[in-house]
Amino acid sequence: MVRPACGKLLRVKQEADSDYHLVLSDTGGRTMIAEIPSPSCIGSSPFLPSIRYVRSKFTAAYHPTESWRRLNVTMQVTGVGFFDFIHGQSGVAPNGIELHPVLAVRFGGSSGSPPPAPTPGKPKPSGNFSVSAYVSPNPVSYGSYPTLYAKSTPGALCSAQVLYSTGRAPVSFDGSAKTVGSSGVVGWTWHMESKGTGGTATVSCSLHGQTKSATASFTIS
Repeated sequence: MVRPACGKLLRVKQEADSDYHLVLSDTGGRTMIAEIPSPSCIGSSPFLPSIRYVRSKFTAAYHPTESWRRLNVTMQVTGVGFFDFIHGQSGVAPNGIELHPVLAVRFGGSSGSPPPAPTPGKPKPSGNFSVSAYVSPNPVSYGSYPTLYAKSTPGALCSAQVLYSTGRAPVSFDGSAKTVGSSGVVGWTWHMESKGTGGTATVSCSLHGQTKSATASFTIS
């Protein structure tokens, strides 16, 4: 069953299994747990796109670590109702119910659920359709939060991927498709947890039947 919950996000941390452990509270001070798993831990699941999107948005907003971060911010969370056995979890509800996994969040006036698909319209000339990519900051320090930027024609639909020099992809990177707005730029932020020497970031954008790609290199300091 999918259930929504609205209240205060009191605190959050990343657990040893890579889940984000959220402690929520209602107006009466009663608490419950919500969990945002790492997409890398999900196999084949219809929930995977939503989990990827929510994990990316939550990471960009709050940067959870293995230590508690106390926030006390208003949040609406939608997730799958799950009864865990009670074993001393921080913020556990009296009956052990959790929202696990979280499928959508709303905080700061913006929704963390996936955006609706663009409405098909009459094709327009693509003009000077081009794509370029860069990572900022570059070099990237270990533990920081770099952003991969794509510059392209407004209206283009772009997706991205990052690969470290170690051959591994970032755990927190969500390269889901984004539509380029009037600024001509879209970005994807992730947590730099690799101790490799660097990596490559690739962006692929489509517009009116054309697809173009660009690759940017970065180093890890």
